[in-house]
Amino acid sequence: MIVDGNCKKIHYLADNIFCCGAGVVADVENLAQLVSSHIQLLSLNSGRAPLVCSFVRVMRQTLYRYQGYVTAAFIVGGVDDTGPHLVTIYPHGSSDALPFASMGTGGLAAMAVLETNYRPKMKQNEAEDLVRNSIKAGVDNDLGSGSTIDICTMKLDSVDRHQETSAKVETYSEEVYARGMSEAEYSYRPGSSIIVTEEVKMLKFDQNRI
Repeated sequence: MIVDGNCKKIHYLADNIFCCGAGVVADVENLAQLVSSHIQLLSLNSGRAPLVCSFVRVMRQTLYRYQGYVTAAFIVGGVDDTGPHLVTIYPHGSSDALPFASMGTGGLAAMAVLETNYRPKMKQNEAEDLVRNSIKAGVDNDLGSGSTIDICTMKLDSVDRHQETSAKVETYSEEVYARGMSEAEYSYRPGSSIIVTEEVKMLKFDQNRI
């Protein structure tokens, strides 16, 4: 059940680190808040800016401890002193570090767009367009996904976050989703499909109520 498809999909972990969650919303938000507070305390005690690997390690250990009963999966992205990072974390505690990633019920459709159009050393506007098209593919091909596109561009000294509503999503180019042209004409003779039963009902309309 989706209560609100326009909710925020990107969760704050630190000034330079954010995450996207898939699974049970309560588990995702609570674990993100728990890990964020834990790493913030660690950062205050050490006097250093938080690292992406610190968040990944705590999330992995927490999820592994619950053996999958915490239904939360994450894509953690951030920029720290060691460079940019993108890590996927699964509900049982395993993780992957990849140049691009997608998770959730619309992840397969999004991954198809990412694998087709991704290339190394893309410009920022090209990367944002790719992310936008991949999310829209997930939204269009999955009833469980929301209807907004959240984009977060992280640099070492700045973070740009914005949300695009469903009305704007519909204005994007349909090139990604255009159906291929049929290479042949298909025609079937009457009777090709067997009709098991047939029932015809006459509908009566009340003109006064139309």
